[in-house]
Amino acid sequence: MINASTIREQMAVVDLRGNRIGTVDHMSGPGAIKLTKSDSPDGAHHYIPPGWVERVDDQVHLNKSSDELMRSRH
Repeated sequence: MINASTIREQMAVVDLRGNRIGTVDHMSGPGAIKLTKSDSPDGAHHYIPPGWVERVDDQVHLNKSSDELMRSRH
């Protein structure tokens, strides 16, 4: 389990393969990472559950591919 306090606004979010899929808008409580709508193809905010995060360094690395993310959009 990752430490949610290490996730900061404006961090890049990348999928399992290193493809950028968005930017952190902010943590929406302990249960979701809210992504900026400006990076979204549909212009809407989307949410990533912390369980999808593999690790955090200068980016938020997810444990899912972009294909899996598209099928699971929140």
